[in-house]
Amino acid sequence: EAPGYYVGQLGRQENEPSCKANPLNELNIMCAYNFYGFADLPQEQGDSWIAFSETRDGYKFIRRVLTGTRNNSPNGQDFAADPTMLASEGFAAVTNISGIRGGNSIMQIQRMMEVNTETGFRHISEAGQIEIARISGSNFIDKPDARIIPHPDGGTEPVTMTLEDGSTITRELPRIRILVTFAVFNGSNENIRTYSTFS
Repeated sequence: EAPGYYVGQLGRQENEPSCKANPLNELNIMCAYNFYGFADLPQEQGDSWIAFSETRDGYKFIRRVLTGTRNNSPNGQDFAADPTMLASEGFAAVTNISGIRGGNSIMQIQRMMEVNTETGFRHISEAGQIEIARISGSNFIDKPDARIIPHPDGGTEPVTMTLEDGSTITRELPRIRILVTFAVFNGSNENIRTYSTFS
């Protein structure tokens, strides 16, 4: 556990990890995965969410839960799952699905900025996620994936984020595009149809 972060019940199941190395430091590895430490804690979440682990030395990882649980976000989703870890120079992000069981389904991205610290996390989450797509009714989002694509014009541009600790930080970052893909399942359990879309 990382100091200052509550991660629920220890020893609970974790699965479907997605990992990336910092392109400027191959020992700085970041992973996002489904996390069940809040599954039996309804006052915190009561379902799965996304956890994030990071190592500075390629050996010892520290862990925190991403923002967005009912306990720390106004979006108040029941669950989150299926993360994809992304990394670029000075920047990282996690895409995932979240939603209400039997209700709406959301595709979202949690951005992170690399910070100048000697201990703890090198990448701190932005305060809240960016919603990419939302559907409701009998439709639901599943099977997401994401990739970082260098901007064809190259160059850099300033990016400002308000981080989850309340600080605001601006960095000059390489211009990139993030391609997010996912399937949308339609219909009832007896008649499921799918189509692929992307944002």
